[in-house]
Amino acid sequence: MIYLLIICLVRKYRLMGNRKEFYIWLAHHFRYYAFRVIAIVSILIIFSITLEAQYKQASYIVFRNGDVAGQLKFEQIGKGDSICLKTESEIKASFLYTINVFSREEAIYKNGILLYSSIYRKRNGSEKTNQQTRLKGNEYYITTKGKNRSGQELSYPQQFA
Repeated sequence: MIYLLIICLVRKYRLMGNRKEFYIWLAHHFRYYAFRVIAIVSILIIFSITLEAQYKQASYIVFRNGDVAGQLKFEQIGKGDSICLKTESEIKASFLYTINVFSREEAIYKNGILLYSSIYRKRNGSEKTNQQTRLKGNEYYITTKGKNRSGQELSYPQQFA
């Protein structure tokens, strides 16, 4: 690629015939293309930094006795002052009989305050846990298998040890 560039520049120099004209032409084109290349690279760097900061994901494979037993997935999504954390796992193990466990958990925080959380677990095809917690005003409302109940009234900020 560099050889091709050198050959093109030598040809252009011969066509111009004058060293001063060639240097002026070269300086003009260098500034013109250098600005475009720098602008495109800057935009790509800005987008890559922004996207990486908003979304993080990790996946793990679970082994038991050297065999694959399942998988774990973690996600963190940030939007401004809100953070959404998600965990999903699926494990298949065999002791005296085969056990299949599926679990999904999610939590949404805004300014460090829990707005919503959800826990769902299924074992061998039957639902074991299905609970959501929502913040409305200063109270947390908990929904367990369709039944609503209000939680403790809170004053902000909460301090936990």
